[in-house]
Amino acid sequence: MKRTTKKILMIISLITMVFGAMACGKNDVETASGGATSTQKEEQLGEGINQATSLKIGDQDNYLTAKVALEKGFFEDEFGKDFDVEVSSFTGGPALTEALLANQIDLAMYADLPAVQAKANNVDIKIISTFWQADDAYSLIAGKESGIETLKDLKGKRLAIRTGTQGHKLILNYLKSVGLTGDDVELVGLEYAESLSALSTGDIDGFIGFTVDNDKNVEQTGGHVVSTSEGYDNTVVYQIANNEYASKNPDIIARYLKVLDKTNQWIAENKEEASQITADFIGTTPDVIEQYWDSRTFKIGWEDSLYHDISNTIDFAVEQGTIESKFDAEELVDLTYLEKAGLYE
Repeated sequence: MKRTTKKILMIISLITMVFGAMACGKNDVETASGGATSTQKEEQLGEGINQATSLKIGDQDNYLTAKVALEKGFFEDEFGKDFDVEVSSFTGGPALTEALLANQIDLAMYADLPAVQAKANNVDIKIISTFWQADDAYSLIAGKESGIETLKDLKGKRLAIRTGTQGHKLILNYLKSVGLTGDDVELVGLEYAESLSALSTGDIDGFIGFTVDNDKNVEQTGGHVVSTSEGYDNTVVYQIANNEYASKNPDIIARYLKVLDKTNQWIAENKEEASQITADFIGTTPDVIEQYWDSRTFKIGWEDSLYHDISNTIDFAVEQGTIESKFDAEELVDLTYLEKAGLYE
């Protein structure tokens, strides 16, 4: 197996184009809750399925699983040396969606808000599994001179967000909880590193960071933690598939999910080595990665309660005007690959 060059793709713009309907018909991508099974889907597609010779995976910097599976040879064990697996790190959901649009990747990992926005813009994707979950994944960091001590102090403040991400949703949830809206603050689209610098110089009053980085963020900016996301948003990151690729290669996708499940089990037993592998991949220190692993529940699988969570996100997106109309959460989900992998019944 050719080992991919470790690359960081820095794309920060929102979705700028509408992805037309893919070649596969609706009957080929029905969800497990009432449509075709994985076996029926393969029969419908006929010959020529599972013929891909590569799998391109897009994840985010601190995500361990795919990077570790690549480094430890778990993909090679499953697919053989002639099947090429690539893993690339991106800055967030919008960047990953753009990479899916451009056919740079076949699979992505991000939360439901950018997935909902992509679906509403006719991007042909499917949520195929959970990846990790955390109830306090993010925190609001305020500047030393910002005057923000509680969420009620946000009115009139300048806040940095990564537009279209879960952190964007969290800011709006914070505002809603104290009777404010996005119109009551100035939202500035900045990347994480830019937000740190801007808070340090007083160019912004606050930003959303990872809770595991709170100590570092406070030390670097001189600011303080106002609130975590606990009680305001339960963050779930999903496995997102390019539906054209997945529909044509259901066996490959199912085996990929099995590899990730196996890798998560290995990481749980070899956390120090796994953290070092991921740290080397993205150029950070192992302790940062280990904290990230410890603060989240990594699981390849599904819980039916997640349909409700996705529906809430759809309602939220409509309310905020980021999508025009509602759709059923089930339209975004296809669990046939999990079923085929034996990871969902």
